[in-house]
Amino acid sequence: MRAMRWPMALVRAGPAYTMSEGAGLMLALGFSVPLERAGKDVGVCEADAMLTMARAHLLAMTRMAEGEARSQHRLLLAQLGRVRGLKDEVLPRARQPLELSLSPYSAGTTPITSVVDATSLLSSVEAERVAADVELGLAALRLERPRGPSLRPSLPSVVQP
Repeated sequence: MRAMRWPMALVRAGPAYTMSEGAGLMLALGFSVPLERAGKDVGVCEADAMLTMARAHLLAMTRMAEGEARSQHRLLLAQLGRVRGLKDEVLPRARQPLELSLSPYSAGTTPITSVVDATSLLSSVEAERVAADVELGLAALRLERPRGPSLRPSLPSVVQP
């Protein structure tokens, strides 16, 4: 559009053939003079504004995607901490009451209700660990969305089978 503000010249040469003259050379000259500069200026301003708007939109989308990726990465790390805590701390502590109640029960000194309670506690902790594993996998998939399929996150060893 900016080029349309100024006069332009065109020079072109090429082969030509006529019936009376035969083969020859043709030369064409052209010259354009812009008559309505104001209209051209409006078009240039509009194109500049559209370019600025497109750049701002691209910057906003890039920042939004980066923010979403950072947020999902933090959620993945939090979920990973939860899974590791359940696996390393809570699950061994939930197994202790069951192990401690089995030998007195087999000796006949403890009622079966203590074994059932310990088993119930252990199964609820196991169910919570499985749910945490599922949430960890979902967090890893949510992180993949803003990063794109070509930049798959390397999942921690807890998630990989």
